[in-house]
Order: sequence, then structure tokens, then C-alpha cells
Amino acid sequence: MTEAGKQLSSLESGGYRFGEELVSFCKNWTPTSYELRRLLKNRLTSDQFQRITTDLDGDYHQEQSEWRAAGAYERSHSVVGKEKY
Repeated sequence: MTEAGKQLSSLESGGYRFGEELVSFCKNWTPTSYELRRLLKNRLTSDQFQRITTDLDGDYHQEQSEWRAAGAYERSHSVVGKEKY
């Protein structure tokens, strides 16, 4: 997984591009939160990583393995960018 993570573009090449590649990486490799923290710590500068470190607290793992199904669920529970809940 570490080798695959090295294929991600740098954040300096654009945050949107990096974000798209990171989502694609997560879909293909399904890292745990620990693995994702380790990957991002190696890819980001210490300042960049420090900004997001609290978002990565905890032990998370993927529950939904079919991303299309997850997207359908999210679309069915949102109205013009706002959640129905």
C-alpha cells in the first residue's frame, strides 16, 4: 500500500487533483485510518499534516465496499446540498 501511495501527486500540484487521486486510492486500496494517517504523514509536509491530524483520530475502516451504492445512498438522502436528516 505504501508503494501505491507514492503514485499520488503532490499537494503542490493542486489540492483538487490530490483529493481526487486520494479518493481513487481509497476506493482501490481501502486503507484503515491508521494506514491513511501513515500514508498522508509521508506525503504531506509536517504543517499540512498537522492541520488534518485531528480529522484522522480514531480507528476507522471501510464499511461500504461498493462505492456506487454509497453514492446512491448519499444522493437519496440529500436535497440541494443539504441532508434530509
